[in-house]
Amino acid sequence: MSDSTIPPMKASANSTNTFLAAALVAVSLAAIVLGIQYFQAERIVNRMPIGLTLDRHAITPGYNLIAYNRTNQSLRVKFTIEAMGLERSRYAVIDGGRRSVIPGIASGDRVVIESPGYDDLAVNVQ
Repeated sequence: MSDSTIPPMKASANSTNTFLAAALVAVSLAAIVLGIQYFQAERIVNRMPIGLTLDRHAITPGYNLIAYNRTNQSLRVKFTIEAMGLERSRYAVIDGGRRSVIPGIASGDRVVIESPGYDDLAVNVQ
């Protein structure tokens, strides 16, 4: 029997380019997937520790929006009331366990509550 060895295959330029292109696509897809996962990990929902109640105003027509601070630390808050295309803002510091009353809310108004370090909270009054 004869000793027959198979000579090693030489890679052609075409197969090398195909392999490199496939590797580049795989690395690019991995970077996109990892980038999206990184972005999702960075986005943390930080809900505002505030409770809201809507009460009927005793003297005039409309409602009072009562905001309760559920923590034991003070909370700086900005209330923006959007009514019929106009906006008005009110700023408050609500101590821990306390409340703030915002009078003059009407049906159809939209109230946006902002506080540094927390996600905004929007309420539509029906």
